[in-house]
Amino acid sequence: MSIFAAFLASWALPESLSLLKNFAALSLSIHDFCLLKLSNSEHAALNSALFCGKTPESLAMKRLYIESGLFHLLVVSGSHLSFLEKVLERLLGARLSKWLVPPVLFAFALMSNWQPPVVRAFFESMSRLSRREPARHVFDSWLWCLALHPSWVLSSSLLLSVTARLALVPKLQNEAQRALLIFVLLLPLLAGWSVSNPWLALIGVVLAPPSLALWFLIGAVELVVPPGWGWLTEMNRLWEALLAEAGTLAPPVIKLTSHARLWGPFYVVLIFLSLHAWSVRAKRRAP
Repeated sequence: MSIFAAFLASWALPESLSLLKNFAALSLSIHDFCLLKLSNSEHAALNSALFCGKTPESLAMKRLYIESGLFHLLVVSGSHLSFLEKVLERLLGARLSKWLVPPVLFAFALMSNWQPPVVRAFFESMSRLSRREPARHVFDSWLWCLALHPSWVLSSSLLLSVTARLALVPKLQNEAQRALLIFVLLLPLLAGWSVSNPWLALIGVVLAPPSLALWFLIGAVELVVPPGWGWLTEMNRLWEALLAEAGTLAPPVIKLTSHARLWGPFYVVLIFLSLHAWSVRAKRRAP
């Protein structure tokens, strides 16, 4: 699968193929339905960003989540699918969810307007149906994205997604170690794209899981009951106040310039090769 995906990516499969056109049309129609369904909910802007992939229009809302290091959650990232996948596995069990999770994640990818990080996470879920080392699944998902959409090789969101996911491959002992590794690996990319201070990546890793849990609950409730529940609204207000305080903990914004989009793909390949070499060495040392 890796060789075939790499072959397609190297030949830059034309995006004018009818299959991709049909995917785009289908995704757009489902995306519009999602926006219409959530337009009357209490937290319409939040729900539309979280479930439909619509970038928030409110400058105040953008600033709050950028300064707290959580803006990536509002543009629909692979973390959404990872979170949804874990919930389904808990509800359905490992054996049943193995076959039901991919179509559900595919539907979510279409609903969120077929964005690169979500598509990559979907391909990874499909790749895990075969038994290989975890780093291979992540790397293959990136290659399949490039095979279908060659222009995504310059996508900053896709590079950030695959880099963060590769950082989760090593089986570290606790959340603090995983958060630190994600922070270290993302640091060159975050600094290279002139985004907000990369220290926010460390804060964001800590705040992302509870944020997603709260926002998914709010969205699920308001999908059925558009006015929502008062206590959830109050909890979200208090949580946003906490996010605003967390944003003040970060150092001043650093602005750097580089050609991160050009060297980013090579950086991803370097990380994958390092993890692969580490895995091979560990297997040789095992009794």
